Amino acid sequence: MSIRQFHAKNDHHRSPMSWHVVLDCATSLEEVVSVARDFVASFTPYEAGFLPRECRPRKIVDAKDVSDYAFELTRAACAEKGEGAAIADKFKAFFADAAERLAKLSVRGEEPGRETA
Repeated sequence: MSIRQFHAKNDHHRSPMSWHVVLDCATSLEEVVSVARDFVASFTPYEAGFLPRECRPRKIVDAKDVSDYAFELTRAACAEKGEGAAIADKFKAFFADAAERLAKLSVRGEEPGRETA
């Protein structure tokens, strides 16, 4: 996780739409995992601290970690007020999109762009 000084204006966060575009461009499960790590790293520990303990980011090693975290965010009561609510909403939306992208790539049974003989 990157450590950046917290500013009221968080220019280092991409808009939800741009994260969705980055996920859409991912052509493998590994790329989705990498994008998920980048998303989490775009939040400082201070910002992530606004999330309830059960909703805080976890170590993301593989696609299962991304899917499990998406499920936990949806299942847990991550609704906070103020800054916590905005951050929780960003995490829920991103990881729901990431889990959907993983499912689409998994259903295909192969990675797009890979030539088969």
